[in-house]
Amino acid sequence: MAVVKREPGGVKKKKKRHDDDEEPREKFKLSDEITEPSDRLEDYIILLTGEKKIGKTTLASEFNTERSYFLATEVGYRGLRIRKSDIADWHTARAAAKALQKAGKKYGPIIVDTVDKLYTLCEAYTCDKLAISHLSDEDWGKGYSECRKEFDKFITTLSQIGVGLILITHTEEREVKRRGGGTYDRIVPTMSKQARQVIEPLVDIWTYYMYDGNRRVLVIQGDDHISAGHRLVDRFRTPAGKPVRQIDMGRSAKRAYKNLVAAFNNEYEPPDENREEEPKTKKFKIRK
Repeated sequence: MAVVKREPGGVKKKKKRHDDDEEPREKFKLSDEITEPSDRLEDYIILLTGEKKIGKTTLASEFNTERSYFLATEVGYRGLRIRKSDIADWHTARAAAKALQKAGKKYGPIIVDTVDKLYTLCEAYTCDKLAISHLSDEDWGKGYSECRKEFDKFITTLSQIGVGLILITHTEEREVKRRGGGTYDRIVPTMSKQARQVIEPLVDIWTYYMYDGNRRVLVIQGDDHISAGHRLVDRFRTPAGKPVRQIDMGRSAKRAYKNLVAAFNNEYEPPDENREEEPKTKKFKIRK
């Protein structure tokens, strides 16, 4: 008869668990390579906010016109020559992200117009998935958590393709409470709080497109009243080395894009704000 060996006490010995303190199965190798920041504006993740009808979509269309790709959740591209896919639901959005990921660097930058509507589609998908009418119907914030996780996964997929990402949204004024009491108005994106929590920490450049009198300007560095800024230490400086806070956008999308690139390359010289320039008018010859 075969003899079966048993552990003392008749208890079978368990396999030893792999603790975090133990040596990993594969040795981790540190990299000796130093990353270099891209010298191309289109490679960065840009949040393009601004007033309605000021020209956000038109400005975005000037980024690499031969390779850029629009994920259009709104019909704001009529009159523009662009490559795009209409995104009417979240299933289409996911399929588009997967196709762009598979295409690699064939297209870029990727332009989402607008992020507000994209998140709304994600909300509808999440509610349908959980069989609820609103995200708040799930206990303990599970609905919001599921939606944010789905939205975060989508945006992360686009951002990691490595071809640049431009996210377009509108803006509104919101009342903000001061710590010491009182309130003030601040211009912020119209995205929902959950969408902002995903987008804002991700972007490299956050701009605000606005009117300043009869001029259109792009704010690069915000303040207490305007949400804008960037994390590029050696970019957006004048030839003299001073930080550029806003860029004159001129009277056309081409001029706007040219000035933006010049500012990125530290070649932009801001106009003298103390000197008012009269707008150029076309002169007509009077026939006698």
